[in-house]
Amino acid sequence: MRKKLLIFSLVLIAVIITVFMINFNRIPIHKPISLEEVETIVFFGTYRGIKEATQEEKVRFIKWFNSAYDIRLNKYFAGTTPESIISIELKSGKRIGVFKSGFNFEIQRDDVKNKNISYWAKQKDIEKLLADLSSKKRE
Repeated sequence: MRKKLLIFSLVLIAVIITVFMINFNRIPIHKPISLEEVETIVFFGTYRGIKEATQEEKVRFIKWFNSAYDIRLNKYFAGTTPESIISIELKSGKRIGVFKSGFNFEIQRDDVKNKNISYWAKQKDIEKLLADLSSKKRE
């Protein structure tokens, strides 16, 4: 009887762990953000320096960020040294970084799965902004 109870308990624990792992992996990595969550957005470019976003720029960038698509996990944080960065600091103290790296752009964040994650995404306005930030100023 005790042996059956032990086997049943182990099977039940294995099922619970499996269900948890499946559901944890289903959490989308590209979670939308709202203006109310954002403390600051800072733009940094190799040749353009550092600039904090205005309220209007925040609204526009958040709209672009939330419309990003073709999300691909970057499990090993592969990429190149970024030429431009958009840093989003949330009121919760968490951060999101958007980097010009590779063909599209890379997002690193620690507010989704309680660990730092990296993924690639596409969004034409963000790609253009990152390219502009990393280009030399026009005379």
